[in-house]
Amino acid sequence: MELKPLKSTLIEAIAYDRDSRRLTVYFMDGHVGQFLHVPEGVVLGLELAASPGSFYVSEIRDKYERA
Repeated sequence: MELKPLKSTLIEAIAYDRDSRRLTVYFMDGHVGQFLHVPEGVVLGLELAASPGSFYVSEIRDKYERA
């Protein structure tokens, strides 16, 4: 998994495993969250969002199972 930094005040970086569809989110406060069964298109949306933090809150946080 490649670590990808994001321009965000909430998220420092993300990593995505295509095989398992597991998204790992590294937050600025040091917390790490893992989300299961995340489609690649959602991850791409997060990477390209004008506000990755807002995208995370609306499209990922409460929609995908946590590991």
